[in-house]
Amino acid sequence: MHIKHLVSFTLLFTIVIALGQDKEQPIELKDYKSICKSYFLNKKINETASEKSIANFLKIFLPNLTDYRTDISLNYIKHSMAGTHYSFHQTFNGIEIYQSEMKVNVNNANTITSVFDNSVNTKHWVDFTSIQSNANIIIVENGNPIESIKSIENDIEQIK
Repeated sequence: MHIKHLVSFTLLFTIVIALGQDKEQPIELKDYKSICKSYFLNKKINETASEKSIANFLKIFLPNLTDYRTDISLNYIKHSMAGTHYSFHQTFNGIEIYQSEMKVNVNNANTITSVFDNSVNTKHWVDFTSIQSNANIIIVENGNPIESIKSIENDIEQIK
């Protein structure tokens, strides 16, 4: 019984926030490691929604994706009764940035209804991929790259 009321309250609270929000201003949801910016939109897509059209929209819409060294890569596409849901992650010089997921929800009327953004501003990053050429993922803390998984794995191997 209490769970039913909690779910109802959470849904109502989310709807009230979405309706009262300026559509171009994000709601920031903070946890211990990252900030997720949430945009609730009503943006009609002129062409049929596809991985390519949604990726192009994100590259224009999200300021963290304007660095020429950054790109996005598809995680998955899910279809539901409400529409289509796209998930991408950000890359820096082809290397995945850990926890940099972006999600886009498109309704059945071909309208983007929400964007959830965990992208990272990479404009001030030093291009260290030439130094760590076999890195496969970048770990970010407070918006700054701190280590690559390959580098950590190599350190562990040397200790063994």
